Amino acid sequence: MSRAVGFWIALLLVFSGTMLIYLATKNRSDNASGSSTEQTADAGPMTEPKMEEFELIDQTGARFNSKQFDGQVWLGSFFFVSCPATCYQQNQKLQQLYAKYADQGLHVVSISCDPDNDTPVALAAYANRFNAKADNWKFLTTMDSDRKYLQKIGNEYLGISVDAHTVTHSDRVVVFGRDGKICGSYRVLIPTEFKELEQQVAALFAGDDAPLDAQDDTTEQTPDGSPLSDTEASAATTTNSNETESTATAVE
Repeated sequence: MSRAVGFWIALLLVFSGTMLIYLATKNRSDNASGSSTEQTADAGPMTEPKMEEFELIDQTGARFNSKQFDGQVWLGSFFFVSCPATCYQQNQKLQQLYAKYADQGLHVVSISCDPDNDTPVALAAYANRFNAKADNWKFLTTMDSDRKYLQKIGNEYLGISVDAHTVTHSDRVVVFGRDGKICGSYRVLIPTEFKELEQQVAALFAGDDAPLDAQDDTTEQTPDGSPLSDTEASAATTTNSNETESTATAVE
């Protein structure tokens, strides 16, 4: 074999190895990016926030303190602007409730878990996509990209898990009554749970601050405590419904 042929074979092998390393690295990066919408295990059912209050910046650049919504019915959740699917669909569901109940006094709080990118300007543009008014639908971010503070709000105020370092968050929406207590949390992309959420909101505006009995979410977790997928959760809901119907028939 001539030296020239050997040189080109060696060069080809080096190039091939470099490409393999690049593709493997890119795949790991893509997988990490794709996990940004992954649901995290919730902190557990809560009836009252463990934090007394929290303060963030809204889409207008103004400071927002959670005590501003004292005595109001409001919904709280996490999202981030660049999420192309789950977060956007979740906020579409919130928009349906907002359009129906805002005139009755419903307030909404959507907290970004990507403070480096979700500036007030970015949040304002995002809010416009949902016809959100800054006085009763707050899109919030931290003042100094304090990710630990965001996680604390999720865990200790809303009772849902947030990992702002990996930009992952629970897909639940939490309902607060006028007394400041948590009335329940719902995965709004599951039709049955969205219906339950709407029923809870309607009940609160009808003067009933008691949580609906349907708030028990223990059937939505696997034995190790991790959340079920939407498909599994829907199946669990159907199974529980069938069991309830069977019990009722037996009693009759």
